Amino acid sequence: MSKRYCYVCRGGVAAGRRIAPDPILNTLLGIKKSLGISRSAGKELVVCRKCLPIYDKMRKTFIRKLAYLGVVALIIFIAQTYIVSIWAGFIFAAFILSFSLIYYAPALESEEPAPARHA
Repeated sequence: MSKRYCYVCRGGVAAGRRIAPDPILNTLLGIKKSLGISRSAGKELVVCRKCLPIYDKMRKTFIRKLAYLGVVALIIFIAQTYIVSIWAGFIFAAFILSFSLIYYAPALESEEPAPARHA
């Protein structure tokens, strides 16, 4: 059984680029594990070499949709703040931004080593 799990093709792989952990990914994986539907439990999440072009396309789509929905959420926030209240604007803006989770694609860890700190 493979110790790595490809985020795109959903299978065990021997090697690939690691996915950087973030709060959204951790929350989604935690929910899936608690429901017992996670196939990646106890494995390292990676993107295999053959799936990198597909992943790049997914990531670009996510960033583009997040920017677009951010602009829409800002317009709704301003309109709701002016017409109703700041809280209604905030709630509607957060609701609109939550649609970006449909396209969510986590970032990969960089291959560049972190710069050494000098004392």
